[in-house]
Amino acid sequence: HLIPEIEKQLKEGLRTISLGNLEPKRDFIHTSDMAEWVYRLLDRPTGNLNVFNLGSGQEYAVLEVVKEFEHAMQESIKIEQDPSRIRKVERMHLLSNPSKIIEATGYTPQVSLKEGIKMLMNEQAAPSYPMH
Repeated sequence: HLIPEIEKQLKEGLRTISLGNLEPKRDFIHTSDMAEWVYRLLDRPTGNLNVFNLGSGQEYAVLEVVKEFEHAMQESIKIEQDPSRIRKVERMHLLSNPSKIIEATGYTPQVSLKEGIKMLMNEQAAPSYPMH
């Protein structure tokens, strides 16, 4: 929810954005990397069921995500904490361990948070990676 909300406010021309909780850390992964993993898993032999974590294996605080938007736009962004957006119950850390899916598919995420935000703000498509 965080990245689309920041994008929406910035593309509306705001440079003081309204957010809720600022302390939680999350693991972000680009949709092209998720799609590549799903594609590779479809090509595996059927049989045993498995559960995989899809993520980058890195967590970022809200303020770090905003900083990446600042870098992509080369502009300063201020944050106002909106009490109506603050979740009463919040997990402070959500971090994936993608080692199992990396081992199963031989694929590691290619688009960093920084690159993904830059592409988003410049309305660029993700790099095309061969799907195998």
